[in-house]
Amino acid sequence: MNREEIYRILPHREPMLLLDTVRIEGDRAIGSYTVRGDEFFLMGHFPGNPVVPGVMLCEMMAQTSCVLLEQETVQQQGAPVVPYLTGLNNVRFRRRVLPGDTVVFCCTILRRMGNFYFAKGTGEVAGQLWLPTDYEHWYDANLGVNAFGQALAVTPLQMISAIATVANDGTRLRPHIVQRRIAADGTVYYYRPVVEEQVIAPETARIVSEMMVRAVQEGLPVAQVPGYRIAGKTGTAQIPIPGGYDPDGTIVTYVGFGSVPNPSFVILVKLDRPKSSEWAGETAALSFQRLASRLFVVMGVPPDGQVLAEAVQ
Repeated sequence: MNREEIYRILPHREPMLLLDTVRIEGDRAIGSYTVRGDEFFLMGHFPGNPVVPGVMLCEMMAQTSCVLLEQETVQQQGAPVVPYLTGLNNVRFRRRVLPGDTVVFCCTILRRMGNFYFAKGTGEVAGQLWLPTDYEHWYDANLGVNAFGQALAVTPLQMISAIATVANDGTRLRPHIVQRRIAADGTVYYYRPVVEEQVIAPETARIVSEMMVRAVQEGLPVAQVPGYRIAGKTGTAQIPIPGGYDPDGTIVTYVGFGSVPNPSFVILVKLDRPKSSEWAGETAALSFQRLASRLFVVMGVPPDGQVLAEAVQ
């Protein structure tokens, strides 16, 4: 919906409507706003270096949530109800938002208590990359460590979500932890896959998958499972401490999927400070291989050769 449509839900006086567009996707509201540079909230902050105040970012997220709440209140009460924000909690800011940035918010409803709704949301700047010209973000060390993957931090769930996107031909699915929910009356509710977006082209995803297959076949045969084409990659991270890195420990990971080109699962193995070796290829990859070998059997995935033989018959 555009600004005129949003006004019917949030009758804010100018200039307090802080969304350009909102769309509803299932149980999510996704709002966006492009910072022009002449907004009132930029006039009195940081002269000569305008930055969007955090309180305005919170307001943008709240307005996105309220659009979703309006949908909920219509379903519950049969008539539109103007939603009001009562508070925010656990707010964190990772970076500055500047003129020219497009901020995208994603909000979902967690639960309801009477006329009160509890929601969660995230916001990110669309298309933001640190280029060599972005001097204010860079340190001299970034130029060196970025070249081999350092100075970046992700959670295990974020990493496995990214690799799963490659395995799914570039389509990102929303991760979930619970497979099914059983109600008090015995009704079973299964969580269905939710497609979020096409992150990379299917052709690109297949090329990356084949590169990861070669990384196993040619670089790390200990991760192979006989009869299956495994795609995988090691990760060995130094542990930062004051003044540098810990000389006595690493964090190792191995992530992979199989069998390519029709993978059944993605596995991420993460070990903190392994004792037998500081390298992922000598620790986490071995655990991956044992777990993948067992999963193919448990899930009933036939070896690649068997599938080809049946197809020939």
